[in-house]
Amino acid sequence: CTVVLCCMRCFACGLVDAQFACSRCRRVQFCGAACQRASWPSHKLVCCSTSWPSDVTDVKIEEERHHDPGLVGGKVRRLSLDAPELPQLLRGSIPVVIVAGRNQDKSRKWSFDFLGRYLGDNDSLCVVEASAEAQNRFSYYNDNEMQRQEAKCNAANQRRCQTRAMSFSSFRQELNRAAKLRAAGERAPTHYCQVALLTRDAASNTTRQANGFGMGWGQNLMDEVDADFRVQAVRSVAGNREVHYSMMFCGLAGGFTPVHYDLEDNLFLQLHGRKRALLLDPSHFSNMYPWPKHHPQDRCSQIDLEAPDFARFPRFIHARHQFVEAILDPGDMLYIPSCWWHQMEMMSLPPGVECVSINFWFGTPDWLNEGCAKDKPTWETPLVGDKWVKFLRFIEHSVGQQVPPSRISDVLLMSAGRKACPADNADLLEVVNVIVSAARTVCPGDAEFKHLFDDLVQGRFIEVA
Repeated sequence: CTVVLCCMRCFACGLVDAQFACSRCRRVQFCGAACQRASWPSHKLVCCSTSWPSDVTDVKIEEERHHDPGLVGGKVRRLSLDAPELPQLLRGSIPVVIVAGRNQDKSRKWSFDFLGRYLGDNDSLCVVEASAEAQNRFSYYNDNEMQRQEAKCNAANQRRCQTRAMSFSSFRQELNRAAKLRAAGERAPTHYCQVALLTRDAASNTTRQANGFGMGWGQNLMDEVDADFRVQAVRSVAGNREVHYSMMFCGLAGGFTPVHYDLEDNLFLQLHGRKRALLLDPSHFSNMYPWPKHHPQDRCSQIDLEAPDFARFPRFIHARHQFVEAILDPGDMLYIPSCWWHQMEMMSLPPGVECVSINFWFGTPDWLNEGCAKDKPTWETPLVGDKWVKFLRFIEHSVGQQVPPSRISDVLLMSAGRKACPADNADLLEVVNVIVSAARTVCPGDAEFKHLFDDLVQGRFIEVA
């Protein structure tokens, strides 16, 4: 099929085919001077976000990359917790690093030995084991979705990660065993411990301690994190939104989580060791070739940032020099806004190879997983950034409620007018009409309507049946 290259949307009004890039950062485009002037109060924060103050830790950061360095065009802004512009950034969907300050001294204690006091005896921790062939990639897979859809997805999945339940002490034994194998010249798997601390209870609409951990060690751990790193103070600056989910991540240098996006705003705290984060604006959704929503790797890109295949993914060329980078020192917090693409890489810079992080996710809109024929939500237009991505998911989910995964791309093409709808299939015609009606509420113009279905279809269903 013919590949149509992405049309950039105006940062101010959301219209497609915006031809004029910001001369300062080159990261966003506008219809013209009027739109650029109108959006400058908000865009200047994005422009400024690529600056890196001179007081950043002087370390060599060109090593241990798991991405093509040509993808990076700037660096995430670093601010102290009392910086006057921080509240606006945290509430404005703009990434920012809240620097550790005095928190850095307290981060030294958060080693694996220290965590063993809390986690050592619990034998139900989730550990991701990546095979030697995975080359330190801890790829995300939705196990439940895998079981339901594996027979319906013909994508070359090549699953090289599996989850195992074990204690923290067993996790450390696996790390030591793998290290001995590699020292002897043999190949060995790598491991990444993911500990759920808080989860959202849908029935009561409250946040509670995660699986079986009760209010004992989990609450004590969270209290100690807050005491050392002033998490509640950051939440207050961010508008006192309630945390819906929280996880702790423990691994060794060299491992990384491939590029993906989350639907919730994410406050990511680096407790021990260092991480590199690569981030990309949600406007590059179609340039990143995300897997379909029903796929086991939903919200993940098909692209390998270490060796991008531009022949297979030609629109990815538009993302070159558009990523921004953040190096997280111990005690730093990174705000990752909803739907921003990010890849997290563990680094072996001092104080050692152990790497411990904890994050806090904030809630998503209730309508996100509802069908468009059910509640008929209203939308503020034009949709840009994370709102555009969530609308795309909303449309795709609505189709998936009515047809099997193997027919989703067909229905999207029928809705776009690029494929004929069988005249004798009244049910399918009704689905198409509902999708077209929902799409037109946000994209009344033909150019916007075409752009919507370009983003939904192009390159995403090639290997999915």
